Amino acid sequence: MPFSANYNPFSQSRIVIPADKKNFIKELVEADEENPDIKAPFNRMVDVWYFAFCLGVKNDESIFLKDDLLVGMVDGNVLQGDLSKILFLMTHAISYKEDPYIIEKPNEVLQIASAFATGGLPYLEDMVSGAEGKLNNISINLLKEIT
Repeated sequence: MPFSANYNPFSQSRIVIPADKKNFIKELVEADEENPDIKAPFNRMVDVWYFAFCLGVKNDESIFLKDDLLVGMVDGNVLQGDLSKILFLMTHAISYKEDPYIIEKPNEVLQIASAFATGGLPYLEDMVSGAEGKLNNISINLLKEIT
C-alpha cells in the first residue's frame, strides 16, 4: 500500500539538535548582515538538519548525545508533505537498527536521525568554511565530492 502525500509519523515529535550548534545552524539560514545580497545557504533550520543528517549517513558518523545536551529545534510537522525525506529517515533507521518495526517508533527514528545529523555537523562546518561565502563554499565542496 503506497503512502499518502500527507503521511507524517513525526508530526507529534520534536526534532532536536546539539545545544552548542544552535547558533551555527541559525547562521546558515540567516542573511549575512555585512553582505545582505548574499543568500543564506538554507531556507529553514530543518533543511540544515537534514543536510547534516545526509552527511552523517554518507560518512557513517553518528553521535548520540544525552538529552541535556540537546535542544528542540522544530516540531516534526515541518516534514509534512515531504514524503521523500520521511521515507529516507525511516529507511535509514530500518537499515541502522536492522529492524523493520522501528518505523512504528517515530521518536526513535528521529533520535537516530538526530544522532547522524550531529555526526554530520562537523562535515558541514568544514564545508562552509573558506573565503567564498557559505553557499559558494558548500557548492565547491559538493563539486569536489562528485568530480
